[in-house]
Amino acid sequence: MPARLQQLPWNVMALVLSHLMAGNQLRYHRTDSLDCEQFRRFTALLHTCRTWRHLAIRRFARTLKLSVDCAPPALTTTLAYWPTTLAHPQNEHRELVQTVTMELDFWSILNGRASALLAASPHTYTCARRLNIRFGQCEVEHEDHASEDPVIRVERFMCDVRRIMPRLRTVCIDHTVNYDIGNQDFYLAYTTLITRAFNIHEPAIRPLPVGPQLTSLTFAWNIYYLNTARLLHLCAPTLQTLYLTFNHLDNVCLLVATETGKPVAYPKLEKLSLSCWYYLDPGSRPTTNPKSMPFPALRSIYMYMDYPFADDTLFRGNHCTLEYLSMNITSSLIKISQAHKLFSSTRFAKLKAVR
Repeated sequence: MPARLQQLPWNVMALVLSHLMAGNQLRYHRTDSLDCEQFRRFTALLHTCRTWRHLAIRRFARTLKLSVDCAPPALTTTLAYWPTTLAHPQNEHRELVQTVTMELDFWSILNGRASALLAASPHTYTCARRLNIRFGQCEVEHEDHASEDPVIRVERFMCDVRRIMPRLRTVCIDHTVNYDIGNQDFYLAYTTLITRAFNIHEPAIRPLPVGPQLTSLTFAWNIYYLNTARLLHLCAPTLQTLYLTFNHLDNVCLLVATETGKPVAYPKLEKLSLSCWYYLDPGSRPTTNPKSMPFPALRSIYMYMDYPFADDTLFRGNHCTLEYLSMNITSSLIKISQAHKLFSSTRFAKLKAVR
């Protein structure tokens, strides 16, 4: 006797749903695309029965977009992959959210507006373990220079984040345009965010056995490269992914060494992406400590610029882990690879693709 669809194992039903949906493309259909086949399948599942409705919502409710707007003050939540032509589910999706993408201006943390909006929110996302923070660029207003210690403001903000996401484990920060790093208040607050704020908790919140960690960072290397380098060194122990955009190549060696020359290692970094906003001539390329191994766990390197070092800095210690390499092949890189025997037959056994 054939089994009813509702009696199938959940993993089988999830595979059926994945086949029907063929990816998360529904999010990009306009209101004039109501007759598309994927949309009709999705709406049919929502009205079939509780089981299929739960599966459909579960698939498209994994990522929540949370926008913090300060003028006028507003906290807007939308499901990132939910079809734009359908009304959002009322309450049943909150326990299904696994990732929260928060968009805000960093200065809204320092002036307390972001904390006020989060503190007033009655909603919690108990299953969300990943937080993606995307900082926008904003001009600093006079009223943003609050008298309260910026460290206290940052800690309060993270307390509010931990309240709405009590099981938070992983934090990713995207802040590509960050000339504000030259501002002392901004730098102090960012330092707090990296060193202390991820591990604080309020007495009212059940303490976590392991505090959330910063695992991914998207940042810029500009004229304030010294502050940027110091921040990178602070989060180096936990980073797994690093996207770095250059518009300034001075002292690029500070990426892997302190100001006194002490080597800095990124022991968990698996993906490194280096790029520049426009063509930059590396000029006199620096060398680094030949005994240092700054990236021992790298699995992929994406180099959208000329190789910035005069030696094998990026390749030391990862000959057993590197699997993917994409970079510009220049005459200087060829000379470096020959001098250090980068691609001899005995090295990089796991390397599968070079582009």
